Parts: sequence; structure tokens; C-alpha cells
Amino acid sequence: MTVVELSTLEEVKKFIEDNDKVVVDFWAPWCGPCQMMKPIFKQVSELDKFKDVKFGAIDVEAHADVGQEYQIASLPTLKVFISGKFKDDIIGFRQKPQLEAAIEEKI
Repeated sequence: MTVVELSTLEEVKKFIEDNDKVVVDFWAPWCGPCQMMKPIFKQVSELDKFKDVKFGAIDVEAHADVGQEYQIASLPTLKVFISGKFKDDIIGFRQKPQLEAAIEEKI
């Protein structure tokens, strides 16, 4: 699975509503840890064990309304949604093994 680049609040909401298991990466271009985690997030999205999970990402600097709607207070923040409902946050940079484990625990 690849990471879907989302670009509007409506796209984010539809992405969450239309998919059973969702992880969205809220990031900004000036955020060093976000940039370091971007390729790790992509690698994790491609793992077989997450084939039924949809991964999305949105730049909250370019789309501040999305950051406000989802109450993003620090970056990077990943939000996990199950059946259209918020389940949990994964906040801060994670190496691949830690990110895999955090997503597995919340999905």
C-alpha cells in the first residue's frame, strides 16, 4: 500500500469515513522529525501485515484548517481511526520497529 497524499479537510474526512482502518500522518515541511519519519511511514505502509490499513498524509502548514480540526498540537502526529472513529495518537518521531509496534497495538 502506498501513502495517499491528502490536500483538503474534505479529503481527510472522506478518507477516514471510506476506509475501515486508517492512519493519517499530520506533518509540516519545516519539521525535521517529520521529514525523517516520512520514508519510514512509507515503508511501514507497504508491509504485508498492514495490507488492510490505509495510510494518508497531510501537510498541516499548507492546510492549517486540518490541523485545527484534528487538534494537532505537536509534529509529527499520527492519528489512528477505526471504522471512521478516532482511536488514538502516535506522537513524535519513531524508528521503523517502534512505528510498526505502535500501529499494530492501535489497529
